[in-house]
Parts: sequence; structure tokens; C-alpha cells
Amino acid sequence: MIKTFKIWTYKEGDLPLMHYGPMRFVYSIEGDFIEEMERKGNPVVARDPDEAHAFFIPISVTNIIHYLYKPNETFRGFLERMQAIVEDYIGVIAERYPYWNRSDGADHFFVSCHDWVHWGTLKKWGTTGNRLKRTPIGLIPAALEPSRRTLTKIF
Repeated sequence: MIKTFKIWTYKEGDLPLMHYGPMRFVYSIEGDFIEEMERKGNPVVARDPDEAHAFFIPISVTNIIHYLYKPNETFRGFLERMQAIVEDYIGVIAERYPYWNRSDGADHFFVSCHDWVHWGTLKKWGTTGNRLKRTPIGLIPAALEPSRRTLTKIF
């Protein structure tokens, strides 16, 4: 029997788009979640990816918007650039680790505190139709209960 649900956080990526989110104001829950998932001593964090039940992709959608959105840019153009960042990151982890490929991305997730998480994942990755679970952060407890629903149905 599993005593503790374990989540592995990928180490790839650079600040400020990965591994760091805002820690103040309305979007701070995204940064709080990322920080907690990378905190030493967190009992949910897997020490090794082989012991993980789920895999967290530490992308900050809020920071992508903050650092990359240009006011004179079309919405569609920005969405394509944001999707390219997510796709590139997934391409890196899929190439370096077997975990994305063995589950077709079904046990991977990232979080955001608003509907940008949906816009960042509209495309499919590669030709295999990989899926990425995404959820607004407030719905994570309900989403992780398999009897209630799956993360792919929440956004």
C-alpha cells in the first residue's frame, strides 16, 4: 500500500520562467506551489523519479506572460510563443527521461492560478498526441482524487 503520494519535480529550466513563480498578490499561489514542490524535506517530493507517482513541470505561466507578452503583439502570436515554450520544455524532458514517453504524459502536470494554463497547452506535442494534465491550482485536491475526476477534464 502507498503510504505517501510522491511527486517528482523536473530540474531542467532556468529562472524566471521555470522553478519560480510570483510570491505576492493575486497570482502568488502559483509561486507558493512551485516553491513547496522544490522545498527540501517536503514529504510529498520524491527523492528519485523512479519512486514518483506523478511528475510536476515547474513552468510559471504567470512569469511567461510577465516577461514575454508584448502589448503590441497579437493574442494569437503570443499564444503560439507561450505554447512553444511549453512544447520545448516537454521535448527536453521527453528526450532525457523515460517517464513522459512511458505514460504519454498522462502522469505529468503543471499548475497555474487562472485560465492561461489552458491556453498554454492547446497544441498536442509531437505526432503521438501526448497529453499534459493541467489544472487551476485551486482544484488540485479534487483533481487528484481519481474517483471524482481527472486533471485533463479540469481547466
